[in-house]
Amino acid sequence: MGNIAARAVLAMAVLAVLTLCSCTGGRQAASNGAKSDDPVDQAIPVAMPTAHESHDGAADERFSDPSPAAGPGGKSSGRGRLSVTVEWPGAPAEFRRPAGRSPCGGLRRVPLGIHTLGGVRDAVVWLNRLDGREAASKSSPGRPGALSLRDCRLEPRVVLMDGGDLLVRSHSEQRERVVVRPLVGDVSTSKVKAREVLADFWLPVVGVEVALPMTEPGIWQVHSKRDPVASSYVVVANHGFFATTDDRGVARLDRVPAGRYQLVAWHPPIRAGQAAVEIRREVTVEADKTGRIKIAMTAP
Repeated sequence: MGNIAARAVLAMAVLAVLTLCSCTGGRQAASNGAKSDDPVDQAIPVAMPTAHESHDGAADERFSDPSPAAGPGGKSSGRGRLSVTVEWPGAPAEFRRPAGRSPCGGLRRVPLGIHTLGGVRDAVVWLNRLDGREAASKSSPGRPGALSLRDCRLEPRVVLMDGGDLLVRSHSEQRERVVVRPLVGDVSTSKVKAREVLADFWLPVVGVEVALPMTEPGIWQVHSKRDPVASSYVVVANHGFFATTDDRGVARLDRVPAGRYQLVAWHPPIRAGQAAVEIRREVTVEADKTGRIKIAMTAP
């Protein structure tokens, strides 16, 4: 009886091995182009996340910014890209709270727009050539800008333009007077201009809009006469390689000719009476590559 049981077990083992070999051969045939009748071989493939997706389907910022493509036939484009992150993880808590109330009664804006991960919003980033040549021509002729005035406060905090008209529109129930002053005349050296007034005008009623020609490069301070503390800043670029940081503190400069540059990160004054925050750093742009740079802000 024992011998019979042993032979039965041995026979079952041999049968299992033969079955396994048959299945493996069938799948191998299918992989070589032969169609298999095995339902396992006909299973629906499952799409896996690529490097451009996170596992919840959202874009992964670390991988969603590919390097600039080379030219036809793999020829170098001669241009690269910079992704600049401006951050201040340890910013003082007082900079994250509204700066009191305006004469109109509303809360002033928070002095520093900062992401939970430390990225700084509304910083302006640009490039200066180190060889004395112009960085590039303007990206588009006369890109306009716009500001809205409500309750003594202008929004947005920073406007980036490269000429054209600055449109200032009233959303206030009260008659408001607006002043425009030059802050920085030469963005290459950040030389502060004399504080002469460029424009001083009234917005008498809701819906009135004034167009100001902004043809001279530089940084301009715009504020309501009743509340100079709540200023906005208009940056008029003299070439195409200017950008503002988004809500996460990231700015992108695309199609930059390869070479050495001075990278400038500028943020408006955080408190009334303070200087603007400015950081300068030498960088090298490589053709057909994306350079990633982090800049840490500190109090002026």
